[in-house]
Amino acid sequence: MNNIKISIVVAIYNIEKYLPRCLNSIVNQSYKNLEIILIDDGSIDNSSSICDAFSRNDKRIKVIHKQNEGLGFARNTGLDIATGDYIAFFDGDDYIVLELASKCVEIIEKYSPDIIDFDNYDVDSNGNVIEGASRVKYGDVLIQKEGIDELVSNIIYNYKNKFRLHNSAWNKLYKLSTLKNNKFKYVSEREFISEDYYSNLILYKIVETYYLMKDKLYYYCSNASSLSRSFKQDRFEKNVYQYDESVKLAKKLGYSEEVINKIYLTIFFNILGHFKNIFENIEIDDKEKKKKVIGMLTSDFLTNGYKETKKLKISFKFRLFFFLINIHLYLPAYLMLKINYGR
Repeated sequence: MNNIKISIVVAIYNIEKYLPRCLNSIVNQSYKNLEIILIDDGSIDNSSSICDAFSRNDKRIKVIHKQNEGLGFARNTGLDIATGDYIAFFDGDDYIVLELASKCVEIIEKYSPDIIDFDNYDVDSNGNVIEGASRVKYGDVLIQKEGIDELVSNIIYNYKNKFRLHNSAWNKLYKLSTLKNNKFKYVSEREFISEDYYSNLILYKIVETYYLMKDKLYYYCSNASSLSRSFKQDRFEKNVYQYDESVKLAKKLGYSEEVINKIYLTIFFNILGHFKNIFENIEIDDKEKKKKVIGMLTSDFLTNGYKETKKLKISFKFRLFFFLINIHLYLPAYLMLKINYGR
């Protein structure tokens, strides 16, 4: 069992408050044959010194201090130097169950899949662990090549996330040889607002076997300062760009029409997060909020929503929302958003 080496890459940028919790959960894993690669992506707080302090106490840790280039390129730096049999990419403001590595090694010894995908706990901004539902349809199952397209469709979108699947990098272990043999790299989130989303579309077409675990092995933390919760002026435009490029890629790689329609829906949900941030931003007055939101509602991306989602299972609320935009009733659509997200 101990012959299998797991490389764990942690991309780090200005997370001194959360980093010790993350690193303690890694160095104290019950399974010890780990290569721990900490990529300090140009931090200007105490994250760099925390990395160095941990490395002095644990010879398994390698620290790379580099110029800030973003999450995707930080992961690539770790991927380039990793020497393990499998590799994981964890976020430094999250943490993991102490048995994560040992449970994954049990699966590796039995099946040697290209990807191991595990469930997670959600943690709110106060540090409270939310138990939530567990995986039902997908759990402790090995999926072969012929079943991966159906799986990907459900990863991209499944109604109310009843399958608890995430199109992310942090909830998976990857066979390192599969990534390196296919010259896989992550794109930069400076180009794509969700770099793992775009990169995974490429990755899913590479793999031959995919193992889904029902175990919750990762604590995904909602921090007020995280990228997905912060207000950025260009977030809407970046999401539309992400959609356009993801659809081009999906068509090129031969994904089904259903997957392409689901890509629209997931980008739409990202944009809802942007609307929420606008309504919650105390630096923007109500008149400006209304102007910004209605301007976005009239965009080609949202006016196409009724057509793009008509074959998908979505809630009545969203069906109504898309219908209102489709017939150019932007004010009622705006009021729906304000009721949901306004203060």
